Amino acid sequence: MGIEKPKEAWSTTFAERFKELVGDTPYRVLADRLNISKSTISAYLTGERSPKVPVLKSIANSFGVDVLWLMGMNVPKYKETPDVSVEGMNEDRAQLIQTINQMSDDQVRALRAIADQVLSLREK
Repeated sequence: MGIEKPKEAWSTTFAERFKELVGDTPYRVLADRLNISKSTISAYLTGERSPKVPVLKSIANSFGVDVLWLMGMNVPKYKETPDVSVEGMNEDRAQLIQTINQMSDDQVRALRAIADQVLSLREK
């Protein structure tokens, strides 16, 4: 009946969490998506630099994760959000959302990378 030790508030670093999010997404795609330079992305991934709060929020929003999780805190990765309503969407979009909701985190990351590549083609 001892006293439980409190959980550590910080479980990892921003650089480690950022690496987890970006996976092997090309720096060019990340730079376009996040509106920051490739050299800044590299500095974030190596832990050489950390983003200021506005950039941190932008990165978290872009990847749909909790900003506190991204900072390395021991909180859930994703904010609790209500199910996305498919009412009023065309059938293809509604089916895509339903499919995404059935995917693992790794599958969603892979799909997101593919979507980023498709969007980058549109800009050429």
